[in-house]
Amino acid sequence: MGVGGRWPGDDHGWEATDAPRLKPLSYPGRWPTESILLTRDARYDLQLQPAQGLGRARIVLGDEALPLDDALIRQSSPRAEVRTPVLAVGSNAAPSQLRFKFDRAGVSTVVPLVLAAVEGLAASYAAHLSAVGYIPATAVTGPGLSSRLFVQWLDADQLAAMDRSEPGYRRVLIPAGDPALGGVRVTLPSGEVLGACYAYVETRGHLVTDSGAALQLTDQRALLVGLLDRSRRLQSLMGTSAESWLDRATDPGLRAAVDQLFVDEGWAVHDAALTALAEEQAAPPCGVDA
Repeated sequence: MGVGGRWPGDDHGWEATDAPRLKPLSYPGRWPTESILLTRDARYDLQLQPAQGLGRARIVLGDEALPLDDALIRQSSPRAEVRTPVLAVGSNAAPSQLRFKFDRAGVSTVVPLVLAAVEGLAASYAAHLSAVGYIPATAVTGPGLSSRLFVQWLDADQLAAMDRSEPGYRRVLIPAGDPALGGVRVTLPSGEVLGACYAYVETRGHLVTDSGAALQLTDQRALLVGLLDRSRRLQSLMGTSAESWLDRATDPGLRAAVDQLFVDEGWAVHDAALTALAEEQAAPPCGVDA
């Protein structure tokens, strides 16, 4: 999947303009390669200690090493124990995206991001075309799935801002379970297994291959070209290249037609386990979906 590594595109995924604009083919942006503490202007290596909680993770600031909780206090930011763990399956793992969202919302950009081993869950693609033309990510579950994903620890204001920024999704609490039995296990570098963790789940489902397997997160250009190759009807809507796709995606009517095509072609599938959890929790839709 390439998770945790560098993705194609520019360093940030956002053009340096007065109104930052995502470059669609750079989605999901560049993720860090290791756990970090993100701040407004910098990122610091975050080293979790064996059998110790996140608050005791080590941060190096210049010539000084100190626990994460102490570093958070210096940033006038809530300690680790009062933050909420959320799995980042798409662009929310990119520091530039987090800074953009939180700056726009007027909340702190100080966030611990921990690269975790995840069993029973992976990042797939939503059965939905975004307003700027890329297809965003969503979480999927299933036996045999494994990934390396970032867990972001959000304070209350950041969590509320993130919810507002995710129209079309629901934030679902996923309890720990045995992956061999269809459960999900999130293991931190310290060896700690999270008792539960949130993830954002697209209400319109995720995309699958012709064999019914969830599409795995990959290069956005390759995704768009691959989808076009699967359907002449889709080519009639969006052309035959990634560039023609992005040009035509500015039309809301065409975007709606693509979403409907995903359903008609049988490419849109809802994750039964995540849907059941969302219903049990009465998880409301996030954002304001236009």
